[in-house]
Amino acid sequence: PDLQVAQIRQNKDSRGFVIGAKGGNNDESHNHNDVGSFIAYFNGNPLLIDPGVETYSAKTFSAQRYDIWTMQSAWHNLPTINGEMQKFGKEFSADDFSVITNGNSSRIDISFGRAYLDSASLEKLNRKILLDRENRALLLTDEFEFTKPENIIEEHFMTVIKPEICGNKVILRTEDEREVCLECTNDSVKINVEERMITDTKLKNEWGNVMYRITYTISAPNSANFNLKIS
Repeated sequence: PDLQVAQIRQNKDSRGFVIGAKGGNNDESHNHNDVGSFIAYFNGNPLLIDPGVETYSAKTFSAQRYDIWTMQSAWHNLPTINGEMQKFGKEFSADDFSVITNGNSSRIDISFGRAYLDSASLEKLNRKILLDRENRALLLTDEFEFTKPENIIEEHFMTVIKPEICGNKVILRTEDEREVCLECTNDSVKINVEERMITDTKLKNEWGNVMYRITYTISAPNSANFNLKIS
């Protein structure tokens, strides 16, 4: 509870989905500006990841720490809001963090609008990560409220699986040849995939030569939801 870290899983073993999520604040030990982020594995295979950290250098522990891409929220499973990433500091934190289990479903709720500067024009941001065990599905809902009428939301997701875009769906094929579908139900969403070549030895040993960032971009009025089904 003090760190605001939780894990929910589809089964007692590694079969199906295993999800980890965090709240906390952006002044924790070894901080990554990642309040509200989550990771997802499927059948023991990495699906949506946290890149981790490159080989330590003097820069890692300097005032330039957040110039390093692995420390930035835009390279975690988090939104960039009106061009703003999360910022460093204890005040950039989650407001609330809870886990709710009800029958065949478990849900992690995180409120983390405070993790962004006022220049993001963000009044409120609530994230709900629902694991539906009966239907073998993960449902992500981000609820936004803004202080102005025209806004741009970029929802980022990191993976080491090369994504295949099929309309409003993104297909990820895991190492055990299972097909996992990411389906966004928002209207007029733009989907972009970027390659991030890995040159650092530590990251290369952990993840291989390349990571991919999936970005969903939507235009939003004063309030909006982003909805993603993973199944």
